[in-house]
Amino acid sequence: MKSIYLNRKQAAHYVTEMWGVPCSYKWLAKLVVVGGGPRHWKWGRAVRYRADALDAWVFGRMTGPFASSSEAHLHLRAFSYLKSGQGLPFEEA
Repeated sequence: MKSIYLNRKQAAHYVTEMWGVPCSYKWLAKLVVVGGGPRHWKWGRAVRYRADALDAWVFGRMTGPFASSSEAHLHLRAFSYLKSGQGLPFEEA
């Protein structure tokens, strides 16, 4: 049976492969301490992540979509497709 929880290296690989954004296990370790990282679970000293928590974290860091680079300054905060009910940013309507 495969675990639904990923260790740091697996989580970093998941974010990089699934979303195409750079993510290292060392960065995830730092974010556990300073904050701003994905939700995580602990079992003793071991930190574990779930794929849905990693997805939500990536969505929270995204901004856009933009038609041009001059449009980016108009968005003062990240737009959440999940909260707006519009679905994922890459879904066709």
